[in-house]
Amino acid sequence: MAAGLAAAMTAGRDVTVESAGLEAMEGEPAAANAVKTVAELGGDIRKHGAQNVTPQLIRRADMIFCMTASHAAAVCRMEPGARGRVKLLDGERDIPDPFGGPIEEYRTTAGRIKAALERRAKEGWT
Repeated sequence: MAAGLAAAMTAGRDVTVESAGLEAMEGEPAAANAVKTVAELGGDIRKHGAQNVTPQLIRRADMIFCMTASHAAAVCRMEPGARGRVKLLDGERDIPDPFGGPIEEYRTTAGRIKAALERRAKEGWT
């Protein structure tokens, strides 16, 4: 959801937004509740296909925003040189994955993600 919302926010700019997970099922589409929730907020993830984070993806990224501290730590273990570019999207707080939950959980999570993205945009994506 974060990548879809970020892509909508940065549309028309020279920005590439990618999504990758630590335990992604390669090519798996986004959950139906995620697709619906992101669409409600102006994004489109209908064509999303999951991919696993790799050292190559990490190395080519200018910034890496993670949902949880454990994800950030795993990315840094995978590619220690990325430490200065890896941050929690919501500052000091984890954003839990609503996967498998009701639509209301997705909406709550998407609201947190959107607010965090708006803060990051105001901060110059730092």
